[in-house]
Amino acid sequence: MSILDKIKLTKLEEVSKLNKNKLEYDKLNFLKSSQSIESFENSLKKLGDNNYTLITEIKRASPSKGIIRKDFNPTELAISYEKGGASCLSVLTDTTYFKGSNDYIAQIKDVVSLPILRKEFMIDPLQVIESKNLGADCILIIIGMNSIEDNKTIESMALDIGLECILEVHSLEELEATKHFSSNIIGINNRDLNTFNTDIETTVKLLPNVPKNKTVISESGLSKKSDLERLAKLGVSSFLVGESLMRQEDLEKATKLLMNQ
Repeated sequence: MSILDKIKLTKLEEVSKLNKNKLEYDKLNFLKSSQSIESFENSLKKLGDNNYTLITEIKRASPSKGIIRKDFNPTELAISYEKGGASCLSVLTDTTYFKGSNDYIAQIKDVVSLPILRKEFMIDPLQVIESKNLGADCILIIIGMNSIEDNKTIESMALDIGLECILEVHSLEELEATKHFSSNIIGINNRDLNTFNTDIETTVKLLPNVPKNKTVISESGLSKKSDLERLAKLGVSSFLVGESLMRQEDLEKATKLLMNQ
């Protein structure tokens, strides 16, 4: 069984424990209220002199590397990222595999103004309503994790209640499947979620097949400014960087270095 299969089983168990009645009630309130979120995608389009933007990640641990950062304070990390020039934040909320917490999003919202991606493994629309409740601006839809129909249901719920979506792919087959979706942001994950191995050539290979009207994010395995500059020249406009930054003592300085500030 792959790591992704194990994660999906865990998520099925977590979803079974969600308060369905409360979340359905919350959904009705979200549908009735006017949505005034700050656009995640628009933030990614505000390119600087280096011609790219950064989504920086708040990530305590991973299944393959264990604890990444011991002195972990999500609000302090978020402030450092914002001062360093990040455009958006990615926040891991999974507890079992990434040692995250749902509480992080609200805590971070209190101290920074950046749009937040809830980095979670979405398998059910109830998780989408939960994400809105937590204060997320955007969710991740992993194309290879569910059927196209199940992922379309998740996307539809997100768009209905005012959340943006990143469609995450790792192969040409998954990229071609995104034509069935409405969301405009494509995340190319350089990490194979079945093995957790990374290779930034995944972005190089898939990028020519991404429709020109899409916003492209390259994710995972990115640690050097030269990697970002190389991919930016090929047409990538945004990068999601997590582990390599989380290992730095001075996150603000490390983020500025990646942004060439």
